[in-house]
Amino acid sequence: MSLIVTSEMRVGSRWVHYLLGNILSEYIGPEVAGQKLFGSERQKTLNWVKLCLSNKIIPKFHGIGAITLSRFLQEAGVEDFFVVGVARNPYDRAVSLAFHNRYSRKPFPFKQKDVESDEEAVIWTATNDTGFYKSCIRQGSEITLHGYSTFSSLSGESLDVLPYVWTTYEWLKEDTAGEIQGILRKALRPAIAPRTQLINEYVNKHSFQSLSGRKAGDEKRDDQWHRKGVLNDHENWFTDECYEKLSTHQHYYNWVVNREKLGKTDEIPRI
Repeated sequence: MSLIVTSEMRVGSRWVHYLLGNILSEYIGPEVAGQKLFGSERQKTLNWVKLCLSNKIIPKFHGIGAITLSRFLQEAGVEDFFVVGVARNPYDRAVSLAFHNRYSRKPFPFKQKDVESDEEAVIWTATNDTGFYKSCIRQGSEITLHGYSTFSSLSGESLDVLPYVWTTYEWLKEDTAGEIQGILRKALRPAIAPRTQLINEYVNKHSFQSLSGRKAGDEKRDDQWHRKGVLNDHENWFTDECYEKLSTHQHYYNWVVNREKLGKTDEIPRI
């Protein structure tokens, strides 16, 4: 079984990608898991995906959901794969994306000379970035379309037609080892998935603080990849206009996440 990680930008998928790669490489062995990390070349081509999977490498995507990607791969004849999707609440994702865009060397929607402060970058992203709005819609549709999260209890034959699962940044922060185990139990089946204690050891060993020497919320301005935010970081940056612009996306996200945790998958959201 080969894993694939996919998400919108700034949801913590790089963290998930890194943990899964390390755990599989060290626990199951390189002949099964292959290289620990392969996330920098997200080419999004079918041949590239097949090349990664044939070499036991975990590819990572942005801008396509787990369900859409798994269906595409099935229709293309790709076999023996499992897609892991990661989602994050729109408020915090807007903050993280603003920092990513402001300090990236690439030409993102705004340039450093156009935005004079971090606060302006966050406000612009939350109130004017149409690309971000579209990504919120994609994320929302993916996690509700035949929802199958780490809290879902599907098993047996259902797993053969649903080669994907999704988790959230918030669930991972709340119980990192539990969520990683939930992913691996669905992808590899419970019989061969690593134990929680073992996963805990890898999570602690490869935590952000252990690898960077910095605590959550500390900034490293010259490298946007290593900015580590905190839950509800939007409270430090958002204006009333930001909340107004993103309230529908946030409300819908909260409804889906709470529905999954409570197991109420037949309810319809009221926005």
